[in-house]
Amino acid sequence: MARRSAALLTKTQRRRIRNDFDDQSEAQRQRDRKRIRDRIESGMDDFQLLATYPDRELTRVLSDCSTAETTAILADAQLTIERLRVLQEIDRTALLETAQQRAATQPERHCWSAGATDLRTNAEIQSETRQQLTPSRRLRWATRIMGVAGIAYCISVLLFSIDSVFNTNFYLDGPNVVVASLFACMYIGLTGWTAIIGLTTIQVRLFPIIRAWISTPGSHHQE
Repeated sequence: MARRSAALLTKTQRRRIRNDFDDQSEAQRQRDRKRIRDRIESGMDDFQLLATYPDRELTRVLSDCSTAETTAILADAQLTIERLRVLQEIDRTALLETAQQRAATQPERHCWSAGATDLRTNAEIQSETRQQLTPSRRLRWATRIMGVAGIAYCISVLLFSIDSVFNTNFYLDGPNVVVASLFACMYIGLTGWTAIIGLTTIQVRLFPIIRAWISTPGSHHQE
């Protein structure tokens, strides 16, 4: 990628970093390394402003790069930030929580992407995973209701089989209240299970799609 404007490091500093400062004396190395540290600190101070920079402008950053080039650049940037965090002994959870707070204060009109970033901590990811793997109250109720319908069906099959084997008419000609109760249990069980699963599917599958569509960049987010 051709850089036509000022960069974090000068061309000379890049060349010396690539050469590991081999062409310099010890005093020159110390001087240039100090200058590079100062430029890095000054550059990182600018992220306080860039964190709230409008999306319409950030979208144009790296627009001349291919997807592979952009991925490599962002990977190097993320690796550098993570190395700084480790060397400065900053707790990752505390860092992510601070970033979450910063993202929550961004103006949605100009910085919708702040709400789309994944800044979850390990504890939050583990908690969400447990919630996803643990059946919800709705699903537990759906299972119970379907269990009632299954029991009613099994009783109906058993009574019908008895009538067929022993040539009786208990099931078909038996008390209407028994047959009606069995059919009512099966109907309520199937209807209830279908309703609960349907509502849960809409909530889990459809609502996230709608929220994602609303949060995507469009005329209601950009000028």
